[in-house]
Amino acid sequence: MKATRMALAVVTGLMMTACASTGGADENGSSSSRNVITAEQLENMSNQSVYDVVRKLKPTWLQRRGHVSFRGNTELLVILDDSQFHDFSLLTSMTAANVEEIRYMDPRKATNKYGIRASGGAILLTTRS
Repeated sequence: MKATRMALAVVTGLMMTACASTGGADENGSSSSRNVITAEQLENMSNQSVYDVVRKLKPTWLQRRGHVSFRGNTELLVILDDSQFHDFSLLTSMTAANVEEIRYMDPRKATNKYGIRASGGAILLTTRS
């Protein structure tokens, strides 16, 4: 009976450890957050537009979501270096070589932080210094 309890405790502990350790990987096998494209990932794609990088690495970020208003504005808000607000077209005109990191913020969090104009979510670009 003691051996059975001990085996059950070991198996339970192993399962909990396995579940806790798998949460950080994204669909590309990277250990980074699912809401971040890192400098390492951008390095291999430096000659491409930011839009192309996001489309290839995190295509779900580009899907329309969030609250649809009478104006129908659910486009992603693009925020450059946490201060300059731009429309979606910046992603196509900027190359990945100029970017250190790309983050995605879901519509709920983006609207809470940046207001109704971010109701479709936000992409935060951090440029290289």
